[in-house]
Amino acid sequence: MLVPFLENDESTREDGTTIVIVTHQSVNLVKSCLDSLRDFSVRLIREVVVVDSGSSDGTLTVLNSYARNNNDFPLRIIDAHRNIGFAPAVNLALRSIENTPVLLLNPDAKFRNDVLTLLYNVSDSTVGCIGPSILTKDKLLCPESARRLPRWYTPLLRSPKRGAVQSQTIMDSEALSGACVLVTAHFRRDVPYLDETLPMYLEDLILFAESRRLGLRNVYVAAAEVEHLGGASTIVSRHRRKLEVLAGAHAPFLYMVRYHGRLAATGFILAMIVRTCGGVSKGIVQKLRFMLIRRTLRLDLGTHMQILAWCFSRKNNWSKDVLHATFEDYRRFGNEWGVGVPGA
Repeated sequence: MLVPFLENDESTREDGTTIVIVTHQSVNLVKSCLDSLRDFSVRLIREVVVVDSGSSDGTLTVLNSYARNNNDFPLRIIDAHRNIGFAPAVNLALRSIENTPVLLLNPDAKFRNDVLTLLYNVSDSTVGCIGPSILTKDKLLCPESARRLPRWYTPLLRSPKRGAVQSQTIMDSEALSGACVLVTAHFRRDVPYLDETLPMYLEDLILFAESRRLGLRNVYVAAAEVEHLGGASTIVSRHRRKLEVLAGAHAPFLYMVRYHGRLAATGFILAMIVRTCGGVSKGIVQKLRFMLIRRTLRLDLGTHMQILAWCFSRKNNWSKDVLHATFEDYRRFGNEWGVGVPGA
């Protein structure tokens, strides 16, 4: 359920963009992120709001120290005291922000050039979301930077490869990357908050879909470059494989149900089964070769088996049978599993 926007007269600067960062166990990343904001786009930063979701690794100490020594932009820190999830954490910040443009930024992302200026230059009343080029450490372009929203046949398509940056491209795109996205003031008037009822990895899909539903454009600006580590706080989780299924299967499935209906969602499941069975066959051959070379009897197909478990769950009730904690009690999810916000 989308809650109404609360007007707030308090503002730090009259013009510019508010940047919202959600951290969880990000002590080794957040300072580099903030430093990149200082190096680029300072003149367009109205305020930086960092919401910490129950970090126990000293993230808050680093943030407080940075706030004391930083004179380049206003920095406000909100301590959520526990891992409440990405959408609720973002909404904590949005409740205290005027109806101005907001840049949602992951703490493991770094500006490589004047990103805010490049994004701001294409903002007008027809635009809902604007996104930059998301790059790997090797300066390869992530395909998530500009992509299509899921279709029932999406699992059957070959995954796009990372490639070179096309620095002059500005184009409309159905979806962008959730690692760094500028939400315009026009869009915020209609959808002021993120939907807190959504499971992880679905928030950004719904954000881009709602923008299009309202007749607004999502725009990709290739010249704006952001380096993104990707999954920094989920990579170390012992539930990493289940999170991969959540991102690659369950979140797109819920999107299909919401925007295309049950028939399309069923087609998505069938397409996922076909793709996964192909991956299992290939994986078995690779694992058997590994077993012969290493002389081990361990055959672990990991994520493939998790996806098939999701596909064949009774009535596809995966939320209860496979990831009960994720969907039955979303707020408890982060605390019990110790994983971070999506993409953090």
